[in-house]
Amino acid sequence: FGSTQRLAEDCVTTMDILDPSPQRVDIPEPNPRRHVMLSGRFTEERRKQYMMMVRDALEGLNVRTFMVDAKPGQDFGEQTTLGLHSAAAMVAFCTSTYGEKTGAGYETYEELKYAHESNGKIFLIPLKLNPQYPPQPPGQQGQALCQLVFSRSKVFIDGLETGPDGGLRFKPAMRVAKEIWQCLKDADKLSEVTDPILDLDLVLVGSPETEEAGDSKDFAPSPERHSRCRKGHSTTI
Repeated sequence: FGSTQRLAEDCVTTMDILDPSPQRVDIPEPNPRRHVMLSGRFTEERRKQYMMMVRDALEGLNVRTFMVDAKPGQDFGEQTTLGLHSAAAMVAFCTSTYGEKTGAGYETYEELKYAHESNGKIFLIPLKLNPQYPPQPPGQQGQALCQLVFSRSKVFIDGLETGPDGGLRFKPAMRVAKEIWQCLKDADKLSEVTDPILDLDLVLVGSPETEEAGDSKDFAPSPERHSRCRKGHSTTI
């Protein structure tokens, strides 16, 4: 009987070794945030064209982007929702009316609010495209949100430069794209929105075609002093 009992115990021990209880393995879910959303108001066709130029320049730097561009029959709101859901960063094209609450539902006010309330999941990069910064769009709600989000201590990219005629104009799209790229790198967001490449230096050279300055017709010559801010430090230009 003793030998039989020891044999049974040996079998149990052997089975425990050969067939252990299945262990729980937690496989991390893939990060759904994988692109840079471009947020701006399409109040003028040429402003939309400038956003598209920046988008193309960013993609030339290996940065995945998302820009709402609903065609007839497509759902503008659905595109906005998908864009925000997968955004690791958002560039706010801060024109004079950016952040206005118009009641349309899917607009820059809602995009900015969503990014601000994302608890850091969406890295916000303001791009100053009007001498008035933070933007002061029509309506108190939009103004209050812009003042809250675009505080003086927050990094922003100055997208304006003085043209040969003394007036303000948009900076060349490729130059702005390179500054956005650097902001993403400094914030450790670059790996989330780019694919590995062999030689980044080749990408950063850019092409002459994308270095053309943006249209400057919006901006009349102004004696006011404007500032360029990098990481909280500003200098007058």
